[in-house]
Amino acid sequence: MATLDNPNTTVNESTVPFLPTALKYGGICGLVYVLYQVVAYMMDMPVPTSFGTMILTFVLIFAIGIGATVMAIKHHRNNELNGYISFGRAFLLGFLTLVIAAAISTVFQMVYVLAIDPGIIDIAEQNMEKMLTGFGLTGEALEQSVKGVRDGFTPGKMLLQGLVFNNIFNAVIALIIAAIMKRKPAEMMA
Repeated sequence: MATLDNPNTTVNESTVPFLPTALKYGGICGLVYVLYQVVAYMMDMPVPTSFGTMILTFVLIFAIGIGATVMAIKHHRNNELNGYISFGRAFLLGFLTLVIAAAISTVFQMVYVLAIDPGIIDIAEQNMEKMLTGFGLTGEALEQSVKGVRDGFTPGKMLLQGLVFNNIFNAVIALIIAAIMKRKPAEMMA
């Protein structure tokens, strides 16, 4: 007979909610994203100014998201499910964690750009022009690209970028991490 405190006992995933874990780690990740945005805005870098800073920004944001997803799945698996988690549950938890983080970050960006400091859009255009000029872009192509920066700061474009395109990328991240972190009980693996 199994006892309730037996660490080898499997837990039925459907009886343990994962939303609190997703909210906790998604909220933390979203706040870290917001902190990053605040620092970038304070440094007058709403968009990268070079290819190197663009890569650095991507790697940093990617690492933060991976870290939050891994911590959420690991916490849920080890502390709430007795060390086991299915691929589907790990994916849902990871994806929801990243969706929550993206929503927090997007709402902050919209409030900041549209209400707190709309002048940051001018700085973003200047930074983009500087970066593209450094790549050798001139003339009409440069003007169109710089104009695209301002267009990207409309509410619709920010929502589309923050909640649709980012979450397609987030789904891929969650799939990969879930595939790595899933763990089945020994009796189910045979």
